[in-house]
Amino acid sequence: MEEGNTQSSRRHDGGDRTVNRPMTPEVVDDETPEPVDDGIAVGVPPAPTSAPFTHPPTASQSSVPGSPLGPGSKEQLEKLERAVDAVDAGYPEQLEYAERLERLTAERDEYLGALQRLQADFENYRKRVLRQSDEQSARGALGLVEKLLPVLDTLDLAHDHLTSSVQSSVREEADALGQARLQLLDLLTKEGLERFDEVGVEFDPVIHDAVAHSEPQDVDPSSSAVQQSVVDEVMRAGYRWRGQVLRPAMVRVRG
Repeated sequence: MEEGNTQSSRRHDGGDRTVNRPMTPEVVDDETPEPVDDGIAVGVPPAPTSAPFTHPPTASQSSVPGSPLGPGSKEQLEKLERAVDAVDAGYPEQLEYAERLERLTAERDEYLGALQRLQADFENYRKRVLRQSDEQSARGALGLVEKLLPVLDTLDLAHDHLTSSVQSSVREEADALGQARLQLLDLLTKEGLERFDEVGVEFDPVIHDAVAHSEPQDVDPSSSAVQQSVVDEVMRAGYRWRGQVLRPAMVRVRG
């Protein structure tokens, strides 16, 4: 074995066997590496740079020893991060919901206004129809009563003629005719017919039609007092239907 290239080492492995291991010689490189021209002047210090941006500590950094956050700040930061994430995630939906709510509110107000106007128009229409129906019914009833007035006049004349007779059989017929006449008058009176045929009342040009005139009796010629005109005789009865004069009474006036 050459000296200087190998080195002997001995170990006991259960016996006296000697194991020789070669030793690798150390290579010494005396060459100095040449400098590389990378565009940076040798010996010039680098330009100062700005301090790096540091993010605020997160929940995971709160547990680092020496952190300025308190013991309960980790949970607070976690809650804050979850709240911020929830707001960021739900903001578009909330904005869309607000716009939709505003649009629906405007549509509701528009429909409500239209419904109120429609309801008011229908209420006016209903009242107008009822009023027209009542007026039409009143006109129909008025026309019927006007057609019955000549019948009543005929019954009045027949009753007066029969009651003036002295025969007993004629009087019985007059009584029967008078009962039928009274029934008809009673029925019409219940519906709104009013008969006026009073004698001795003051003359009223609204309900009386003067067709004759007679001089007053027992009047002092020296008296300057104005004598009132009164109804002396009713030649034909007058009628009023529900407050409206159908026909004035034909009368003779005295005074």
